[in-house]
Amino acid sequence: MPGLNWERLSSDCRDRGFTVVVLFDGENGGSVKRLGPGGEVVGEASGLLGPNDVEVLSGGRLLIAERNAGKVSERNRQGRILWEHSMNGSPVSVARTLRETIAVATFRDLQEIDKEGRVIHCLNHPSGFRAVRRKPDGMLGAVTGDGHLLMISPDWRIMSDALIKNIGHGAGYWCGLEFLRDDRWLVALGGSGRVAEIDTNGNILWQAVAPTPVAAHRLGNGNTLVSSFEKKALIELDRNGNEIRREELRGRPFLVKRY
Repeated sequence: MPGLNWERLSSDCRDRGFTVVVLFDGENGGSVKRLGPGGEVVGEASGLLGPNDVEVLSGGRLLIAERNAGKVSERNRQGRILWEHSMNGSPVSVARTLRETIAVATFRDLQEIDKEGRVIHCLNHPSGFRAVRRKPDGMLGAVTGDGHLLMISPDWRIMSDALIKNIGHGAGYWCGLEFLRDDRWLVALGGSGRVAEIDTNGNILWQAVAPTPVAAHRLGNGNTLVSSFEKKALIELDRNGNEIRREELRGRPFLVKRY
């Protein structure tokens, strides 16, 4: 349509039906790929150094945590850097807060950083962190390296601290985190070989077996899409935990999310 400014459309509109995949490594280094409904690559930020996480922002911008580069960056759909911030630690997960700051999880701590790179808040933990995600109400969920789920208020007070029952030790290898609804979270515990739906008290409400899972995403049909790091594959599990589809990749995947 003549005159329509596509850049003004929200990411929810422009990414509908698309899948975003973070590859830690591959033929051209690490990358963040946007795949169309048919699996074709329609956008890519490549040449990254060990990316672990991405959040799609408004306008399709990408907020990326590059673990091996020691930085977080905001990029456009073509991968051009719009903003970046270097860190002493290794950033492994990132989330935009309601006040437009950035929560960054590292192997050592969890930081809140503003656009000027100033650290506003910092939480340290003996085992470090593996993931951070924001709820719609502004609360943050974060998983520590020893398998605890922390709930953190917008003013960075720890409101609850719960061990993920029975399988939390798997976070030492890795743990992916996704908010579902109410007080429910989806976790992928690489060292336990489990993906699970849990509540904020760490109780397991559903679980399934998967090889070295580092991220899990709940699909609209109720199935779960899993990133298998060592198998270099995306695996779809049905509600009973049965594998119904597997797609092999040319790199080791971290986050995967379908919009």
